[in-house]
Amino acid sequence: HPPTRLPSWPHLPPLATAKKQRAMAAPFFPISELSTYHSKWVIRARITAKGQLRSFTSKGTTNQVFDCHLLDESGSEIRASFFGQMAEQHFPKLQQGKVYSLSRGNVRIANRQYNRCNHRYELVFDRDALIEEAADDAKIDSIKFSFVDLHAVQSKAAPCTVDLCGVVVGFKPVLAFTSREGKELVKREITLADDTATSLSIALWGERAKQEDKVFEGHPVVCLKSVSLREWNGGRSGSLMEAGAMQMQPNLPEVQRLQQWWAKSGSSANLTSLSLSQDTLVDIGSLQTKTLPCTVELCGVIVNFRPTYAFTSKEGKELVKREITIADQSAASVAVTLWGARAQQEDRMFDNHVLVSIKGVIVKEWKGARMGSLLEAGSLAFQPSTPEAEKVRQWWAQGGKSANLTSLSLTQDGLIELRTLQTKPAPCTVELCGIIVNFRPTYSFTSKEGKELVKR
Repeated sequence: HPPTRLPSWPHLPPLATAKKQRAMAAPFFPISELSTYHSKWVIRARITAKGQLRSFTSKGTTNQVFDCHLLDESGSEIRASFFGQMAEQHFPKLQQGKVYSLSRGNVRIANRQYNRCNHRYELVFDRDALIEEAADDAKIDSIKFSFVDLHAVQSKAAPCTVDLCGVVVGFKPVLAFTSREGKELVKREITLADDTATSLSIALWGERAKQEDKVFEGHPVVCLKSVSLREWNGGRSGSLMEAGAMQMQPNLPEVQRLQQWWAKSGSSANLTSLSLSQDTLVDIGSLQTKTLPCTVELCGVIVNFRPTYAFTSKEGKELVKREITIADQSAASVAVTLWGARAQQEDRMFDNHVLVSIKGVIVKEWKGARMGSLLEAGSLAFQPSTPEAEKVRQWWAQGGKSANLTSLSLTQDGLIELRTLQTKPAPCTVELCGIIVNFRPTYSFTSKEGKELVKR
């Protein structure tokens, strides 16, 4: 008889493959439900942020640690820390943006000093962690923002880490420099504003800073995750952390809301800057004795203004500026340079001796005189209604308009004789005293810029 044939059985998968298939088939534990009451769980999550591998010494032993943020389909995000051998093993494998299944970790109460996730708990992987890369899942967001409005930033205890969404109202050129530790760094400072009429300066680093200027032009809305907020020079400034994220104009309700705000009223709003030191208002006369450079707040009447002036900087950037001269009840005046959109406002905004409040004016020495320049993060308000503004308004109405003003923006040369002008290098600014021996009629004309002028 022919030998009896055994039935054919399907090929059995290796034990590791079988485990992986069971894991894929098993339901994952939602991050939102993790707590100290659960010890056996498997989560599937995307790494939305990943910190650097750091070394520390504890009880005479050197150890390593890194942390990351895990986001799952439930929309919950939790912080996970890897210590010792687990840190060394998994740091090179785990990549920001990818999805992984994770198990065999410990759950503990979140340490709010270091943890900025909203979850009550955090995860610790210090031994026997089981982590495997999983297929990408479109149901898991690539990033989760927990936005804080800029006005609320003012009352937060610093240092702290926040997520921000705002309109780019200003940006500076890229700056390359060497740190004290000898490291080559590149940064760029941008200024964000939101519909709380508040602004904040934030430093971008590395490749984010090197992006072309056009990325930041046109007042785009940007979302920043993990901005480190610190006190600086009496104000507050932010710095986007390396493990953070930056998205330009993402499709989010907050972005649409800020776009509408900027289009309707935000572009002309009087912004309060958190990045300026909260100096009290100073009278213009006191600038004469202040140590320079300094940043101040001024309130005064515009006694003169020049046309807008467009030019190209040494760095090849197209700039627009306008110089205004303001005076106050100290019978002193100072020239202040406005830039960009503030300079491009119509002449009528500066005409008829309008009263202005200017916050964030940096005053410097220039050719033996003192000049002001409104910082990008500063603010310019027309016809303010503060008690200080009312004092200036009354001074102007009761004789200020005919007062003999001392200009801080003219070089303080001593009185010179007319004949010495013959040998002075021109142009120059001088003080003269003499008898009027002749005068001409007034002469009205239109300047090249279309402005109606009168001279004698």
